Amino acid sequence: MPLSSDERLQQVVDAQKGLLNNSTYSDLKIVCRDKIYHVHKAVVCPRPSFFRKACATGFGEAHSGEITLHSDDSDLVKMDDPQLVDYMVTYLYCLDYLPLQPASEPDKKTRMCRVHTGGAHGEIDIKYGETYTFCVPNSTLATTMRAGTPDLLPPPPPPITPETDVTIHSKMYALGDFYGIPGLKAAAAAKFEDAA
Repeated sequence: MPLSSDERLQQVVDAQKGLLNNSTYSDLKIVCRDKIYHVHKAVVCPRPSFFRKACATGFGEAHSGEITLHSDDSDLVKMDDPQLVDYMVTYLYCLDYLPLQPASEPDKKTRMCRVHTGGAHGEIDIKYGETYTFCVPNSTLATTMRAGTPDLLPPPPPPITPETDVTIHSKMYALGDFYGIPGLKAAAAAKFEDAA
């Protein structure tokens, strides 16, 4: 039986979600303060006019494959706010920007992380007191750390709470406007109305 148009759309969205945390075919870096997003031009350039223009021939970003986000100190909404940029990148891949809630807290004595071993990625148990080399997600840098340090991996962006959701949605609307992402503006406006 053929798939419905909704099922086909869901398959496309699911495939893009799979690319979000997988830099295998990444051909563009978005640098936001100390975070690097390994993204895919085929995903981020069609919708936001900012990224499409930055990757156009003749601009330095087209040759370097890297876009660095900046914000003026006078900006009311910081266009390089790491939390907002996390949500924006998530939106570009998933068509939504609410962060995923963790299923459960990891055991304090064992944490899971992605490991880079000769081009293969996998998961291993990290035990306190042992040393491991691993790749930080969304980064090409391999890092060696001694387990037992407070934060082996950068924490995920904080979930949107009832006290902050109206503020976040208004900032996401501004971000969508600044970067030329009409769908993000529409999603933020709808979420703002639902939360207000």
